[in-house]
Amino acid sequence: MLSLANGGRLVQVGLLGGAEGANLPLERLLYGHLQIIGTVMKSRTPEVKRQMVARFAERWLPGFTESGLVPVVDSVYPLAQAADAHRRMESNQSVGKIILSTGA
Repeated sequence: MLSLANGGRLVQVGLLGGAEGANLPLERLLYGHLQIIGTVMKSRTPEVKRQMVARFAERWLPGFTESGLVPVVDSVYPLAQAADAHRRMESNQSVGKIILSTGA
């Protein structure tokens, strides 16, 4: 949250490692006029999940080619090392997506 510009918005989708130890600087939130929006997909119905995915695909996927949006990639593992990739995810040390490659 310290990296947000004044008036910025943080959107948190899910909590891989849980909220234990989360420290929220309320003074920064208030005086910086920040917004925090949180959601999880796990508790949503399959229909709501489909709608969310459709909205994302319509609104954001074109930007990955048209305007140069680039996903943050933490690491790439061959499919045969899926267990290592999962351990990386469980370690909570990753920043960005962990990708399994099929080699195609």
